[in-house]
Amino acid sequence: MDWTVDNSRFVYGLGKNDLWFLGITTEGDLAIKYEEYEITFREIISRLNQDLQAMGKDHVPSFTLRIPQLITSQVEKIWGSFEKSIQENDYDGDFMLVYPLKVNPMKLIINTILASHPKYGLESGTKPEFAVIIEALKDDKHRLVICNGVKDDEYVEMIKHALNAGYNVLVSIESIEEAKLVLGKIPLEQLQLALRVKPYVSLSGYWKASVGRDSKFGLNIEELYQVADMLKQVGAINCLRALHAHPGSQVQEVQDIFTYVTFLTRLYAELYDQGFTKLHILNFGGGLPINYDGHLPPETIKTYALTAIRAIMDILEDKHPSPTIILEAGRAVTALSSLVVVEVLEVKSVYPREPKKELQSPLLRKIAEELRKAEHPLEILDAWERLNEHSMVFQMTMDDLLEFEYVVGELKRDLRKKFVQHEDWESYYEDDPRARTLLRPEWMVLGNFTVFNSACDHVLIGQYFPVFPIEDLHRQPETMIRLIDMTCDSDGELSIYRPPLSYERLYTKDGFPLTTEEKQTFRGFPVGNIKSLVGSHLVIALVGAYQDVIEFDHNLIGDLPDVELRVEESGEWHLRWMGQSRGLNGLRKKLGFDVEDKINPYVNKRPKCIHVS
Repeated sequence: MDWTVDNSRFVYGLGKNDLWFLGITTEGDLAIKYEEYEITFREIISRLNQDLQAMGKDHVPSFTLRIPQLITSQVEKIWGSFEKSIQENDYDGDFMLVYPLKVNPMKLIINTILASHPKYGLESGTKPEFAVIIEALKDDKHRLVICNGVKDDEYVEMIKHALNAGYNVLVSIESIEEAKLVLGKIPLEQLQLALRVKPYVSLSGYWKASVGRDSKFGLNIEELYQVADMLKQVGAINCLRALHAHPGSQVQEVQDIFTYVTFLTRLYAELYDQGFTKLHILNFGGGLPINYDGHLPPETIKTYALTAIRAIMDILEDKHPSPTIILEAGRAVTALSSLVVVEVLEVKSVYPREPKKELQSPLLRKIAEELRKAEHPLEILDAWERLNEHSMVFQMTMDDLLEFEYVVGELKRDLRKKFVQHEDWESYYEDDPRARTLLRPEWMVLGNFTVFNSACDHVLIGQYFPVFPIEDLHRQPETMIRLIDMTCDSDGELSIYRPPLSYERLYTKDGFPLTTEEKQTFRGFPVGNIKSLVGSHLVIALVGAYQDVIEFDHNLIGDLPDVELRVEESGEWHLRWMGQSRGLNGLRKKLGFDVEDKINPYVNKRPKCIHVS
């Protein structure tokens, strides 16, 4: 077929949705597109090479690329979507964002968020996060600070001290004991309270346990009544300013948004009618999704804003003041801002690429010829199963095994190409595990990184992260590869591809499907040229949320070095090394060993010559 760059953009999902800032040049290079400017990763690595050579180092290792301007873009997008929906629907309330530190508490990210909007608030879920917030805000005390999380005497004393210093703090109450503690320690004239409640609704998605009666968060309905009565009894009825809940991350269904917002708005109206007339904030928590795999509909943020505002207006019907809407968006704000750039060390083939000599086994030749006759999907899967069973039967010498593995590899490619040409192959892929092994990639790529440190959500919850080569993107993908890391762990692999939905069938050159009619998940991801990978780099996108804070020092491999990219209005761009990779020095106290920090945890010298046949 005649492959085009548009085909590549579609297959890789570049230039749209939450990968709008990545594109492909006419030469096939992966590029960052910021406004009208284009910066290729090849240029970035070349410039970093010059820096490293000046330091006496010979090549660019893996690194994390930070682009804080993408945070500002996301803030403007979210704030703009809500303000537009407010204006178009004549909504009387206001809107503001509050950033939850748990998503990524790096100073660069927090400072960028604060600089992006004068009203942007911050949320803490723990005492240490609250301490960081107070340090980050310093004299910027007008910003709203929401205190979530379990509160003890020390936490409440910290809040009290901040209030005395003039900070604008909203204290979230999640239990009866917490209400007693806060009311007993903080003067009512200083106190602003939010009641965090359990949303008695059912939502879809991985984090649906954040809602419902069994959620670990918030006041149940009985506790809500008790806290409301307590506020009335102690004369703190005017302290209640906000109602708060959290739907869990990645809320993707419009109906879920409507159901959730409707429930909270009803509670808001009822509490207002009970005399809590200072109540003027509905804090919906997080939930804004990031379009990791491109399968979400476009304009999801606008849809969320429009749905939430219309749900509020439908319930209140001008009988109650329109509340200020707060959204604790985290993932939607930071995910785009970080990319892991992985140096490729080796390329390995699962099967022998060339026979050592002409095939010697007449039986093996006969079996291969017979299995190649399979045509129907079930016949093909039966043939693949029979071929794999033979490896269990033969008592093989090394030569026999080499010959057999070569035949298996060749036959697998033939059977796969036949299989995916059938109209209904997707139904077999979903239901038959043999189909999934038939579509498993034959190439593994060793990256100079660790999944546990750079993309830990993939290990924890199976989070999907898109991965791209930095060159040869204009080509029809040659094959699918599996990215394996440096750790001594079988989970150290980042190899998932969720193809775009299309009735047009696109394939790699060796027969892997690149589009599907139904949502599918494949092992591996496409690359344009397997031979150009060694010494090049791969990019893991959308890793700016949670990965930096929920990371593992598995195999004692610490953080990658950080590089910041900033683009001037003129189009001139700058790179700044934010720090080198963290070695044993950062870990030795934790481990209890006094080990000299002279070891780079990453591979720091590339092999001189690697040949891929």
